[in-house]
Amino acid sequence: VSVVRSTAPYIDLKESILEGRIDYYYHPVFIKEMKDLERVAGKKIDHVPGGSKDLADAVAGACHSLSTNPYSGPAQVSVKRY
Repeated sequence: VSVVRSTAPYIDLKESILEGRIDYYYHPVFIKEMKDLERVAGKKIDHVPGGSKDLADAVAGACHSLSTNPYSGPAQVSVKRY
């Protein structure tokens, strides 16, 4: 999932937080990054000059992946021994 090319991951994250579907620990870096985000030309979400959004990108990407590909149970994994 690219959070650079699409606003969908951040829209999913925002809706999940506002609807109470996601719970998270207070993390000062995450909170600061989320507060400092801005929409650029209506096409993408970016950080303010001098800011960062690495943690926010990771959380938005994970939330988007989970909301678009719901968990369907444990995957079957086979392990070969040599």
